[in-house]
Amino acid sequence: MPLKIIIVSKVFSRKLAQKNTRSGMIMELPPYHKAHWKHIIKEAFFKSWDIFKRALGTVTLVAILFYVLSFSKDGNVDNSLLYRIGTFIEPVTKFFGMGWQTFMAFISGAFAKEAVLGTLNAVFMDDNSLMEATFFSKTASTDTALLGTAISSAISPAEALAFMFATTFHIPCIMALSTTYKESHSLKWTVKVALFYICNALILSFIVYHIASIFM
Repeated sequence: MPLKIIIVSKVFSRKLAQKNTRSGMIMELPPYHKAHWKHIIKEAFFKSWDIFKRALGTVTLVAILFYVLSFSKDGNVDNSLLYRIGTFIEPVTKFFGMGWQTFMAFISGAFAKEAVLGTLNAVFMDDNSLMEATFFSKTASTDTALLGTAISSAISPAEALAFMFATTFHIPCIMALSTTYKESHSLKWTVKVALFYICNALILSFIVYHIASIFM
């Protein structure tokens, strides 16, 4: 992580802050006054509710999209559009240490990290239940132990490790990118940040996979 921070600072510092404008860290603190708990609780509630609504909408939208792509009449994911797309691009995704299943989960993670498990559940468990694919929660037919067994039998430890790194260093979520746009007021910078996250995640995945393949 410290190495990544150094790399990020080297990549973006020249454009974000010109050398002659740098003046160190300046922290401005508001005037001290006694906390107004009623105001704090009210603001915290409204902010939390706003984030919850936006996050729920994003997760649901992504889950529905992947549900539609993974749907097949016989319930077999191998007969779905998601399988065709995934296996078509798999020769490229394998270069980065991920098969089509883990790469599709990696893509869904760009929209919301909560959607990753739902996507894995859909592609590994042949689960066409919309509610389970969306919320992948404590339902009778969604067994995390069975999902873990299915994943471990389908992918290698090296691929699993590469996928973990790729997902961890991937775009946090669409909401984080929207915040970047609101703060920067620049679509170009938002796209640059997104591309940096994606490239960084794939490079780390590539390195981790090929090193882990030697020892695992």
